[in-house]
Amino acid sequence: MIFLPFAAIICGMTALIFFLYARDNQGSVPAVLLKALTSFLFILTASLSFLANQNSVSSVFYVFTIMGLTCGLIGDIILDLKILYPVSSSLYQHGGMISFLAGHLFYLIALIFYSAFSYAALIYGLVIALVINIVSTFFLQI
Repeated sequence: MIFLPFAAIICGMTALIFFLYARDNQGSVPAVLLKALTSFLFILTASLSFLANQNSVSSVFYVFTIMGLTCGLIGDIILDLKILYPVSSSLYQHGGMISFLAGHLFYLIALIFYSAFSYAALIYGLVIALVINIVSTFFLQI
């Protein structure tokens, strides 16, 4: 059973290679399907890894991680729809970003349950985010 997560990750990496090959600037349905398959295989990898290590991983950590990965899958699909349907690209762009935001909040909750809360880490993270925001806004003009 310990080999199953490794088999799933190899399948995920293979699907990723096929996705990258199939993707083009105009987008295509096969590329969207391959991207969804790749994300699903990463979720499967996480699930099989949890099953192989149930005694050492908190089930709360697992649930929130899976929820984050699922939001990533949804975000991937929604963002690719903006390429297939350019008329509504703004709607799909915002929907995908909201899905990724929700996923990252789930990851954050999972990490809080997994480790002890640290004010120092919170302050460091906020300072780094502020620096990235300032550099992006004023120097890179993003």
